[in-house]
Amino acid sequence: PGAPFIEYGRHPGKAPPPQVIYAWVVRKLGLHGAEARKAAFLIGRKIAENGLKGHHILRKSRQKINKAFAASVKTQLRTIWERSS
Repeated sequence: PGAPFIEYGRHPGKAPPPQVIYAWVVRKLGLHGAEARKAAFLIGRKIAENGLKGHHILRKSRQKINKAFAASVKTQLRTIWERSS
């Protein structure tokens, strides 16, 4: 569910769902209870004010993926060609 926000970012506006941020705070920051709720609230407020910058992970890796795919297709075609000869 969060992949599009990581890839493309998010415009300022409404805060993300607090339970999502809370889960992230527990997982990534190791906070729990009231401390985690406070951190999640502050992070959500900051996201609402400023938005999030996209990381464009897929766009950056597309060239590598395309090269690997082309190499795989070439290998498969060579194997088919050799078997048919």
